[in-house]
Amino acid sequence: MDDDLRQVLDLFPKSSGLIHEHYRDDDEFRSMCRDYTDALHAIQTWQQSAKAEAPKRVKEYQSLVRELQQDIRNWLK
Repeated sequence: MDDDLRQVLDLFPKSSGLIHEHYRDDDEFRSMCRDYTDALHAIQTWQQSAKAEAPKRVKEYQSLVRELQQDIRNWLK
């Protein structure tokens, strides 16, 4: 199972059947899952960074993660 799918399944375990279906059949949903995983990885990267802009970037990516979580939630309704 790829990381994008696993991350979304971890987020919405009760919707696993629907997630698998959308992930298999819908390019847009797969792209949203990929964006979600990329944003999670970016948060981890910036949290480990000593750069001055790191706290700002963490907040930006956290906001993006919240938006993507809501988008995925809406997709699954």
